[in-house]
Amino acid sequence: MHALQIIQNNFRSPRSFVIAFLAVVSILFSSLPSHGGYRIHNGWYKLDYRKEMQNDGSITERTVINIHAVHDDNGDVVTEDVITSISLTSPEGELVELGPIKFEAKPNVITFKYLNAGWEGNAEPYYGYGTTLVNHSPPHGGVYSALITFIDSSHVHIGFGSSSGKINLPFVDLNEVRKNKTRDGFYIYWKNPPVDIKKNDIRVWLKVYDSAGELLGELYYKRAIYAEYIWAPTSYIDAFGSDIGNITINFQVRTSDAMDRTYTKDIDIKNIPPIVRKTVPAIRFLLLN
Repeated sequence: MHALQIIQNNFRSPRSFVIAFLAVVSILFSSLPSHGGYRIHNGWYKLDYRKEMQNDGSITERTVINIHAVHDDNGDVVTEDVITSISLTSPEGELVELGPIKFEAKPNVITFKYLNAGWEGNAEPYYGYGTTLVNHSPPHGGVYSALITFIDSSHVHIGFGSSSGKINLPFVDLNEVRKNKTRDGFYIYWKNPPVDIKKNDIRVWLKVYDSAGELLGELYYKRAIYAEYIWAPTSYIDAFGSDIGNITINFQVRTSDAMDRTYTKDIDIKNIPPIVRKTVPAIRFLLLN
């Protein structure tokens, strides 16, 4: 049976069908071998439409391509900049103008991840790429195809599923954020915006900087949309060293397919008001005003 027929038979709702179809097309693209020594594995790249809150409170919109890593023939992450160009074609077959390709290396930044059920420990150093679609926001669904060329003139084709651009995700209200510091760490609480708990989740970043303003590490949380707090243990904060200057936090609301996102601006946790304890001391009864 043809792959498209299998999808149609097993996914009855239009959105689930589209997501599944885009996933299959993306896998087919990513399965094509590169003509050289570099690879970009399926699941290590994404095209998403995002709204971002700036420090002055204004909102910017853009469509972003992220490639989380390039691998060599041995399966190891390549730690230097090896992508020379990305040629992107829209679902209609038109070339899409891209901004500069930015290579970001974080060899010494520690990242602890909490993914719903528990900590995953220390993640690998990050060596990734990013670029932005120029005059092409928001996308309108379909698959964008990319030809990525490396420094040895080899190349690889990959496909990006895209947002419909019609989902209006809200932001987490930073005025509702509170904290509760304890001997063993601190809690951060917020009030989630009214979104579908089955189709969305929350991502939270704590970024830890030294006294000179250099990034030491991050605590990254994936939380279900109904979970409205995170716990930052002192033991994890201490892992970043003794020269800690400040810690910031921001919140992301995203669809389950990760194609639509909103980001708040970063706020310093020192500026977050403390939570007010009620008469019952158990943590589940700590309520926001």
